[in-house]
Amino acid sequence: MKSPVPAISFATAVVAIGAIAAPGAALAAKWERVGSAGPVAVWVDKDSIQRSGNQARAWIEWRWAQPTELRDASPPRTYRLERQLQIANCADRSYAVIEGTHYADERGTDAVSSYKYGEATLPFNVAPKQTIREQVVVAVCNAPPPAKKP
Repeated sequence: MKSPVPAISFATAVVAIGAIAAPGAALAAKWERVGSAGPVAVWVDKDSIQRSGNQARAWIEWRWAQPTELRDASPPRTYRLERQLQIANCADRSYAVIEGTHYADERGTDAVSSYKYGEATLPFNVAPKQTIREQVVVAVCNAPPPAKKP
């Protein structure tokens, strides 16, 4: 008698296990480079942009060329990548960071530390003109909404 459950290949099983073991790799992201400032390049996940009134939120990646020391870490640690969930106020070009994670590797799989703030009490900061932070706010606010998935 033939089994009603289709057999899966070894390769399919390995990919499925890898997706569970590395959740960052399992998330579909459409990273687009926004700009750079010295040793850091900044990318925005275009598919993560969500708009509500004058605000737009998106996942941002800060990618450092060299390991960067994590401030106030005991014992001292370094990171190469930081992912942040940011809200941009498009009316006044300000931003607030909701949460983030520092990663020791450039692929974002080896978490070093993370943080999260209460969204109701977030302070918004005006992005200084001609800075990478302003480029991020402008990119998020000017991006077309992500395409609807069928």
